[in-house]
Amino acid sequence: MGEALLPLAVGGMITGTAMSFIGQRQEGKEAQKIANARALIDLDNAKMAEENARIARERANEAALVQAEQGRRFKNTQKSIFAAGNIKLNIGTPLVVEAQTNAAIAKDIGFTLEEGETEANFYNRQAGAFRASADIERRMGKSARKNANWSSWASLMQGGGSLAMLGYSAMPKKMPTTASPSMYKSANSANLWLNEP
Repeated sequence: MGEALLPLAVGGMITGTAMSFIGQRQEGKEAQKIANARALIDLDNAKMAEENARIARERANEAALVQAEQGRRFKNTQKSIFAAGNIKLNIGTPLVVEAQTNAAIAKDIGFTLEEGETEANFYNRQAGAFRASADIERRMGKSARKNANWSSWASLMQGGGSLAMLGYSAMPKKMPTTASPSMYKSANSANLWLNEP
């Protein structure tokens, strides 16, 4: 009866080992695909962050140009007011007011450009973090696939070893055809003991 189950046991071991080998390799491939997909998402996020940085700088530059134009118009309005009051523009108070106005305009433009640069730097740091995350994802996927490949080969080797042991244990054991001298000695000792009065 036991010998009849041997082919079933061998078939089961072979099938199980093969399924384990294939499954682990497939699991590694899938883990790498998932990691690569995550990396692509991170790279897309990095591109969006870089675009946001470009837009932030562009908006700041445009706002600075608008402030410069508004400042120029404001200074012209000041000059018109002084001229209407018969105040000379090239001496005294008008020059002080113009210098203060220039400083205020330059300060506002500087703040606007600095805010834009701060926002752009935030987005650039964000893009760097996304790129680093994408690199980590790719490395993790590659590592997962490599580990799964090693595990699959280990399963295959373990299954092969188990199959070999099963085959060895199923082999008929060879019985000695001639008795060894030590067997005769033991038998003689037993006979002498049994035959004693």
